[in-house]
Amino acid sequence: MVRRVEYGWSQAEVARHFRVSRATVAKCVRRYREQGEPGLVDRSSRPHRSPQLTPHRFVKAICKLRRKRSWGPRRIGWQPGIPRSTVYAVLRRSGLNRLAWMHRATREVVRYEHASPGDMIHLDVKKLGRVPEGGGKRFAPGFAETRSRPRSKRPRGIDCMHVAIDDLLTPVIWHSRVVYVEALPDEKGVTTAGFLERDHLKGRKNLWA
Repeated sequence: MVRRVEYGWSQAEVARHFRVSRATVAKCVRRYREQGEPGLVDRSSRPHRSPQLTPHRFVKAICKLRRKRSWGPRRIGWQPGIPRSTVYAVLRRSGLNRLAWMHRATREVVRYEHASPGDMIHLDVKKLGRVPEGGGKRFAPGFAETRSRPRSKRPRGIDCMHVAIDDLLTPVIWHSRVVYVEALPDEKGVTTAGFLERDHLKGRKNLWA
């Protein structure tokens, strides 16, 4: 977008071409002119200041009652007059929103945590019927009129969908759930090892930077 504007396109034309708002184009151009290419790197959308954030003393009291009494948001917020939605938001940020995740004796969270993307990747293989060239039954001639697919019973084989899911888990961002999928002919060890080597999730260490 920035290159198009530098070449002489108007911001309205660039926004229409890339299907974004004019404000987005203006923001990128402004950052590029002020900071250069580093200014175009993805950044957190969290505001620099949060004046309406729940005071720390309330956060500490909410977490203490949750660990000690296992009370829910409604009961915790009743006496100090804190809305239950605020209490739940505090519990969620602190990782205490699920009692099943807390140890019965120590009341500490027993869920595993990973600080950066790619630390834990779940692999799975799902077998699906192979889609014919040109699309599935909805793209077959006459389907729009008759709602019926071709009569051929010849099997087309299956594709092994190799799936990799990034299981990023932190107290603030629970799951990134970034997914990478490849359709491969089988699920043999060599094929799966090759898929893992090509897995793009391992190179996304700066996903949340």
